[in-house]
Amino acid sequence: MVKNAAVAPKRTRVNGADRRELILKAARKVFIESGFSGARTNRIAELAGTSEAMLYRHFSSKEELFESAILEPVEKLVSELTESAGSMASLSDRDSRREASYEVNADVLAQMREVAPLLGVALFSDRAAGAKFYKKRLEPLLHGLSDSLASALEGWPHRPVTPELIIAMQLGTYNWIAMNEYFGSRKPDGDAISQQLTDLLVRAL
Repeated sequence: MVKNAAVAPKRTRVNGADRRELILKAARKVFIESGFSGARTNRIAELAGTSEAMLYRHFSSKEELFESAILEPVEKLVSELTESAGSMASLSDRDSRREASYEVNADVLAQMREVAPLLGVALFSDRAAGAKFYKKRLEPLLHGLSDSLASALEGWPHRPVTPELIIAMQLGTYNWIAMNEYFGSRKPDGDAISQQLTDLLVRAL
C-alpha cells in the first residue's frame, strides 16, 4: 500500500500592488529602527515575506525604497495641509472655519502617528541627506503651506500674526503629541485633543 505523500501548504498569491505595500511597510519599520545606512534590504525583504530579488523588481535601489517609504509620506502630509488651508479661504463664517479646522486637526493627528517617526528618519538618520531633503523639498512645501494659509487668513478677521508662526506651532504640537503617543505611558484622546487645538487656534486668531 502506497502512503499518500505529504501535501505542501498552499501559498497565498500576492498581487504586485499588495506586495509593494508589504515591502513599504517593512521598509518603514527597518529604516525607523536602523536609519538609512544601517538598513539592509535582505532584512526588509524577509519582513515583507518576499525575496530580495522581488524587492528589487519593485524598487531599483535602496535609495528609491527610502524615497517611497519615508520621504513621500512626509511630503504628502504637508501637501494635504496646503490643500486644506487653501480650501478654507472660501469659508466666511466662524462656525464653518471651526469645523474645517477641527477636521484638519483630527486628520493630521491621525496621520502623524505614522509620519512623525518617518520625519525623524528623513531629517536625522543622515545629517547631510536630511539637510538636503529639508532645503530642496520640504522647505518649499512649507513655504507653499504658508502662502495658502496667508490667503485663507485674508478673508478672516484675526489678530496680527504671521502664517509661519501658526504653522510652526501647529506642526510642533502635532509632532509632540505623536511622539508622546509613540513613547509615552499615557495615550491621548485624539478627539479631545483635536477639539482643544481647534479652540486654541480659533480663539487665538
